[in-house]
Amino acid sequence: MGEEAGGGFPMKLRDELQCNAACAPVNMVPRLVTGQWLAHAKLTLAERAYLAGDLYTGAAQLVQPTMLQSAALAKVNATYAHAAFRRPADRLLVESGAVPLVPSVMPKALPKPVDPVEQLADVVAAVGVNGTLGLLAQIETAVAIR
Repeated sequence: MGEEAGGGFPMKLRDELQCNAACAPVNMVPRLVTGQWLAHAKLTLAERAYLAGDLYTGAAQLVQPTMLQSAALAKVNATYAHAAFRRPADRLLVESGAVPLVPSVMPKALPKPVDPVEQLADVVAAVGVNGTLGLLAQIETAVAIR
């Protein structure tokens, strides 16, 4: 009575199966997932697996990924990604290879220490032996007064 000749399914079930494909929402808005939430969400392994599937199918969309997530997706070092973020004006030069993104050698903050004997030799050469002895006497009296 509730069956039809088109496959033996009850009418209601057959209509439901046909409607699932044809009646699917056309303009389904994906769930937005921020990178910060994804990094800190307390999800089980199964929940993360389903979320990955949702991201793959478009049921969920990743927005505002963190710098670490962006670097991982681009397969670059996070430090390198941060350097690129800080130098947007140099993008064309860096991408063309004319300028390195990160300088290869950083300049030293202080020069190499000079040997005290060499410093004394420079003073003697500048003011002479008698001038050096006079300067040493002045330093000695200044120290003694304190």
